[in-house]
Amino acid sequence: MLVDFMLIGAQKSGTTSLSYQLAQHPQISFCKHKEPGYFSRSDDWVVTLDQYHALYDYSPGKIYGEGSTNYTWLSKYPETASRLHEYNPNLKLIYIMRQPVERIISHYTHHLLRARTRYEKEKEVFEIPEYINHSRYALQIKPYLELFPKENILLMLFEEYINRPLESLHQIAYHLGIDGVGFDEVDLSPQYQTLERTGDKKIKKWLTPISRLFPVKIRNALRAPFVYPLESKIEFPIQTKKLLWRFVENDVDEIEQIMGRTLPAWRYPPFSKDNCINVDPKMMCQSA
Repeated sequence: MLVDFMLIGAQKSGTTSLSYQLAQHPQISFCKHKEPGYFSRSDDWVVTLDQYHALYDYSPGKIYGEGSTNYTWLSKYPETASRLHEYNPNLKLIYIMRQPVERIISHYTHHLLRARTRYEKEKEVFEIPEYINHSRYALQIKPYLELFPKENILLMLFEEYINRPLESLHQIAYHLGIDGVGFDEVDLSPQYQTLERTGDKKIKKWLTPISRLFPVKIRNALRAPFVYPLESKIEFPIQTKKLLWRFVENDVDEIEQIMGRTLPAWRYPPFSKDNCINVDPKMMCQSA
């Protein structure tokens, strides 16, 4: 077997929900593990392909796919695109992108709630390169555009996906060459990553085996009081947002050229070209 398509990011851009919905399509056999990251993390990926393929249920007549956002973490895993091309040069790729400053804030929120941050929020997003780098979508997708035919790469917008999910899924179906009708009955409810509250783990430990005796809806209701979504909103000062925009604005210009369309939803004030602040070069993040 060969995997036919990959959802390669971007991080914090709806990939959890999208993976959940792709897995429901009757013509798709989706990877049992979300974010296996096999082609990023495994240097001996050619030798251990059987282990990777074991993550799928073999289903004749279906197409196979997975989702790993770290496939577009270029600075950390620079060989991923070439590995995927060597694995399957006909691979179809899906890259969903979010307004880049909002993605950075969501990324920071994710790390904050998992106690992974090192500094106060403004210092954190400028001192740690991955926050800005993962929002440089043109930079991340270029290695794929250099290796794969452009028609094999579907670029999507998170904002359009959350506003018109079924339309976006039909777009994916066309891209993958499967029947869009297969998405008409899928669960379109947003899927969030969650975090257990400190102190609730002992309660959940004995609750989990009991909850398995009930249907999924009841099981989720029992679990809900002990978790909360990682998308809890963290506010950043407007001046910080404008400064972050300075780091990604040129990349947005490139993405617009690649997509052949303008992205006014990303440039809404305070991010419009006429509304950006002047930035002292000494303030620029050298590591980003």
